[in-house]
Amino acid sequence: MLENHDKALAKSVDLISDCDVILPSQIGPSTSKALLSCGVKSYSVLNFMIEKALKKLASSKLISRPIPRPVIH
Repeated sequence: MLENHDKALAKSVDLISDCDVILPSQIGPSTSKALLSCGVKSYSVLNFMIEKALKKLASSKLISRPIPRPVIH
């Protein structure tokens, strides 16, 4: 069962490995470590705080390209 988890984690990390930063509502230490090993930083934020987090991230030096406006469905 742990092997399946590791495969799923590796697949998920591979899918977003081209990102500079992700803003999940929750992230475990093993996932955070796996992402960081690929150069992806993660910062946990509450869902209702996402716009505030994006504005703060956009004004920081943590990412190298502009952040697009979020699409809210």
